[in-house]
Amino acid sequence: MPLTLYLVMLFILCSVLSLCDIRRRVLPNKVIFLTLLLQISFLGTSELQFISFALTSVIFAALYCGKLIGGGDVKLLAVMSLALPLQWLFVAMFITAVAGGGLRLLMLVSVY
Repeated sequence: MPLTLYLVMLFILCSVLSLCDIRRRVLPNKVIFLTLLLQISFLGTSELQFISFALTSVIFAALYCGKLIGGGDVKLLAVMSLALPLQWLFVAMFITAVAGGGLRLLMLVSVY
């Protein structure tokens, strides 16, 4: 699969997930599963980043247990981490935390 096609499909899936999250505060499992299939079909099993996947799953599952992040977010981040080399994992987690924190602050400010 060409990189451009992969990126367009990933953008579409992430856009659908974003709209669902904004409207219903739910990330549909079917769309997350399609994202997983896209990752596997583009990367192939030999290039999947299983260590990044495992670390992401454990770290964000702990945050979910502490009610700091939603379950759908954990699933999406785990699927997306399959394409993320280990050296970029914590950078991506930091960016995710800053973006999520910023969105939460905007939500709090808009309520008042």
